[in-house]
Amino acid sequence: MAVALYCRCSTKKQDLESQRKALIQWATNNKHEYVLYEDLAISGRKDDRKGINQLLKDAEHNKFQLVGVVELSRIGRSIGFICRTVEELSKNGVKIVLTNSNTTLDYSTLEGRTLIGGLSLASDIEWMLIKER
Repeated sequence: MAVALYCRCSTKKQDLESQRKALIQWATNNKHEYVLYEDLAISGRKDDRKGINQLLKDAEHNKFQLVGVVELSRIGRSIGFICRTVEELSKNGVKIVLTNSNTTLDYSTLEGRTLIGGLSLASDIEWMLIKER
């Protein structure tokens, strides 16, 4: 199966290597072909990011069926952005897999939407706590 792998970090002090390594290992273990999308040193609060924008464009062209991320906060730190992104992916038949827990988020089910909403809220709250430090 073709999958997209997405990783992001907020600052240049951080490194994408651990996310990249974990995502590639997950894809390899599951015998997936993959394309890697990255955003380095870009806040998850920003909507306009090169990597996520390209991922969404490629999803429209059915280049993959799954998006692997280590955790949902890598997609974003805003409830609205995460929900819009997940909904857009879902419209193109793409599901998100949280590779650290091997959890598939399915926006088309009540349970999936509930989990996505809760994880989006947690990402947003975590951003607020980081900002306060």
